[in-house]
Amino acid sequence: MGIVYLGLQKSLDREVAIKVLPPQLACNKDSVDRFIQEANLIAKLNHENIVRIYDIEEKDGAYYIIMEYLKGVSLDKIIRNNVMDVTREELVDFVIQACSALESTHKNGIIHRDVKAANIFITQDKKAKLMDFGISKMTNTTMTTGMALGTPSYMSPEQAKGETMDYLSDIYSLGVVLYECITGRLPFIGGDAFSVALKHISEKPLPPSMLDSTIPSLYNDCAMIALRKHKTERFKSCQDMLSALKGNWPSYLSRNISFSDKLKAFISEIFEDRMFLPGLTIISFLLSVMIMQQIYFKKPATQTTLNNQLQSEISKNNPEIMNPITPNIPDTDVPAAQTETESDISLNNKEQMEREEKAKNEEFLKLELDKLDVAIDSNQFQKAEELINTLKSKEITDDRIQIREEQLKLRQKRSELLSRVNEAINNQKFQEALQSINTLCSIYPNDEILLQQQKIILKDIEKDEARKKQLALMYKLKQENNITSLFSEAGQFSKNYPEDAQGAELFEFAKEQQKEIEKQDAIKKALEKINVLINSNQLGEAKKLLEETLKTDKNNIELMKLQSSIDNSINQLKVTENLKEEEKQINDVITNISGAFTNKDLAKYTKVLDDRDKEFYSKEKDSVSNLFVLTEEIFSSVSILKFSVENNSATVSLFWKLSAKFTGNREILNLYDKQVNITLKKVNDGIWKVSDYSWIN
Repeated sequence: MGIVYLGLQKSLDREVAIKVLPPQLACNKDSVDRFIQEANLIAKLNHENIVRIYDIEEKDGAYYIIMEYLKGVSLDKIIRNNVMDVTREELVDFVIQACSALESTHKNGIIHRDVKAANIFITQDKKAKLMDFGISKMTNTTMTTGMALGTPSYMSPEQAKGETMDYLSDIYSLGVVLYECITGRLPFIGGDAFSVALKHISEKPLPPSMLDSTIPSLYNDCAMIALRKHKTERFKSCQDMLSALKGNWPSYLSRNISFSDKLKAFISEIFEDRMFLPGLTIISFLLSVMIMQQIYFKKPATQTTLNNQLQSEISKNNPEIMNPITPNIPDTDVPAAQTETESDISLNNKEQMEREEKAKNEEFLKLELDKLDVAIDSNQFQKAEELINTLKSKEITDDRIQIREEQLKLRQKRSELLSRVNEAINNQKFQEALQSINTLCSIYPNDEILLQQQKIILKDIEKDEARKKQLALMYKLKQENNITSLFSEAGQFSKNYPEDAQGAELFEFAKEQQKEIEKQDAIKKALEKINVLINSNQLGEAKKLLEETLKTDKNNIELMKLQSSIDNSINQLKVTENLKEEEKQINDVITNISGAFTNKDLAKYTKVLDDRDKEFYSKEKDSVSNLFVLTEEIFSSVSILKFSVENNSATVSLFWKLSAKFTGNREILNLYDKQVNITLKKVNDGIWKVSDYSWIN
């Protein structure tokens, strides 16, 4: 996973390999995680047969790994293209070096999961280097069942089935590499990845020695052990496989070893232990034994030849001795010959019937297998299972049935993964969908539909990343109370993602806030105009505009206060213009009462009350005091209807509108809006005081 470039590390003046994650994958979190994982895994390892890593970097969204630069070629090119002059033993030695590298990775708790000839690099001095840990896995983490990552030609049966994997899967894949090295071909070849994976699951590979009789039995046996279907029957470790390739066979595995192989191993041990002189003595003795053994077994053949020659000479000189006269055979022997012939005919008829029965059964099986193939190809899994169960119930044993059964399981897994992909896409879980589609593409790398779906999901991921980025920006604008920008951004987002619930919620919020902003702007402009009218004493026009503005925001405290002020101003003008001086004083008292309520000024209110009437004064003072305590805001306005003054007593008839906003309640409540008669009395100092109220229903 990645593109490799040649670079120069200036600080150490050395050439390095730079592996760069392609731009189309750098925006994908799963791909970036795998790329970084590869660097971290290799960094944990320190082995001469594993490529070394120097550093991992990220710059401007580009990720790259800096590794040692190797001059040479990958093992697959050596096997297929003969780009390097090597012997079979040298090829096996490359596998032995890879065994050593994998043993180190397994001891560090790492499963490679993609062991293949292309991932084993051979340097110019013929040293093997294990590479590409892009899909490796730590053994202390769980490998999800159903994830068949890897290369189909090298997949273990459990890997092809998507089952849980461990280091024994790497041993199987290395067995494929060994098979390839000693035969020059892969153990299984098919038209597509699916058929190859199926063969890994159900077919036994042809022994290498049957392809090439010159292949040593040791190499043949090592390959066949590593390629066993059941992982518990393989080598228990890469170290055991390495030892076996060197002739030291593990004790837990049985093997028929020829005398010559034992002799080779024995001689190898002698020279490895530097027992040169004793070794020559023993070897000389063994050679003597072998020569004597050959002579011993040749004696009967020689004696037989002499006997044949002697009999030939006798036959020439005395033919009657070697060819005695045969007596006449009586006629009674003829029926016996006829009986024997009839028996032969009966036997031939029986064989013919058996062949016809076999052909009939084969025709039936072929017909049923054709039905089964149609059911599997059309994803009619239940029908396919019924056909398989029917064949099993008839006790038909044929490898083709088992192959179809494995094929059905893989098709079901494919269908299940495709369902997961569609479900994840519908739920906008694009990373989960990509994970499933990547699994499918690894099993079916040439499936155009899957590849196209993979491209669509990658585009969906890019679109989803853009969506998340825009959502984050909108939440930031909301937090900053930048409503204008939020309204614009949310409107565009709703067009791009009309079904996004979060975006729709933010857009509704932005619309409401934008309306409020526009309303407040309109009120602000109206207030500016009203104040101009008031300053120019156009109170009627000011009141009219104010009433229109209040319709847009009935609970606007500032507007209500202004309304009360305008009403009082209008009343004051009326009194000034139309009333006598006496009435003007009374009007001042009424205005003070209304102002005292509006400003919650208890002292100003009690000042207009007649304190000579103690009961009235005390009751009214307490009542108004309680009202002021319970309310946050009070709005009072009066409209005087008429005055009635007689001596030191006066009655004023008016409409009094009183509303208030109480603590803990956002609503403004009307307390009363009705006519009231207020009785006033002039005290000794000539000041009018309120002595009573009478409400008119």
